[in-house]
Amino acid sequence: MPEQMTREQAVIRRAELLRDREFGKRYLAGDAAARTEMAALHRILAGVPTRKTTPSQDASTRRALLVNDPAWRQRYLAGDGEARAEMAGLIDTIAAEEDQ
Repeated sequence: MPEQMTREQAVIRRAELLRDREFGKRYLAGDAAARTEMAALHRILAGVPTRKTTPSQDASTRRALLVNDPAWRQRYLAGDGEARAEMAGLIDTIAAEEDQ
């Protein structure tokens, strides 16, 4: 996604993502990068100033919130597929930026 995107570009990009079945699967599975991109598009569409954080920073913040949530942590430790998929997506996002 470009650093500075117009509202019109955000409308087009959001429509592309909504048609993309693979993106939809990743988004619904809790993929941090997919959720971050869609959230950024929604902020642009709503006229909210763009945040100056990276996907890795967003993923780190989300990870910290989750591991400190007793109910989520219990689900994760019990082997809940959704919780494990979300954590895997967050770790992948964090690691991808660290590799760059």
